[in-house]
Amino acid sequence: MMLSNESEWTNARIKLYKLHMKNPTWTQKKLADILGYSESWVKKWLKRAKQAMVKTLEVFTSQSRAPKNPARKVTPRVRDVILTLRQKLPEKYGRVVGAYPILYHLRADGYFTDDERENLPTSTSTIWRVLKDAGYIPEKVKTHIALEPSPPMDEWEFDFGTVIIAKDAKFEIAPIIDRGTSILIAIPAKKGTYQADTALEMLIDVFREHGFPRRFRFDRDPRLIGSVGMDDFPSALMLFAWCFVLEPLVFPPRRPDLKPYIERSIRTIKYEKLYLNKPATEEEIIQCANEFQAFYNYERAHQGFTCQNQPPMVTHPDLPALNS
Repeated sequence: MMLSNESEWTNARIKLYKLHMKNPTWTQKKLADILGYSESWVKKWLKRAKQAMVKTLEVFTSQSRAPKNPARKVTPRVRDVILTLRQKLPEKYGRVVGAYPILYHLRADGYFTDDERENLPTSTSTIWRVLKDAGYIPEKVKTHIALEPSPPMDEWEFDFGTVIIAKDAKFEIAPIIDRGTSILIAIPAKKGTYQADTALEMLIDVFREHGFPRRFRFDRDPRLIGSVGMDDFPSALMLFAWCFVLEPLVFPPRRPDLKPYIERSIRTIKYEKLYLNKPATEEEIIQCANEFQAFYNYERAHQGFTCQNQPPMVTHPDLPALNS
């Protein structure tokens, strides 16, 4: 029920209270159904009426939503002291200080008398607002910088992706994609997970079939780079790459933005094929991966910058030969 003005609202609340007093055993739901309001509305105004010692008209009228305690205004002098503390406290703390240290020293360092301290800010949000208005806290603006595409077949991205179809159907895919053309080079897959030896064997098979790019980008997976001290004891994959003049690009952890092509392709493979077909065996997931690779490269319209809303192999039919 929609009410147009405050007098109608007030009459409705008085009617609710009278109906409740006449029928004290009725539930709030029944009162709400009879009056045509929500249970929360009935609960709110019954509670307010019961708490009032004297039932006057003011009990049933709307109360102002204005803050009961208006925010204290920051005087120019308080603002100047806050900014002064922001500049001076780093000498004492050895770091840039935030709102909490400033709030403490604002009261403790003798800048104000006891009477003046009663009107000082009590919330860190006030300190932050003063600092922000003064330009000490810059606005965080997220800007998207488009990646410059690599030359075709110059740099490949590689990563593992776990696919859980059911409790007894856990697979791992290891797609490889070209950064310059968005072509899926291969989608190796197996039941369970790859280990260091099986991952290297799988990559060797891919290189044997397609050749070597100039650079190969992957993350710091222990199966690929070995231990932390890889400079002294490099993994078999790193040795393999150096022997075949394949430049490995190992990027730091928790930086998916450095491998955007493979991150996007893994999600696409999962949600556009594997989770729909639900393969149960290793043979089925390999078949699904091969089918999707052909569809992705030759039929699926790709919205990437390098594909211009066409399948990758349609946009890039002539590819440079790779070293084998």
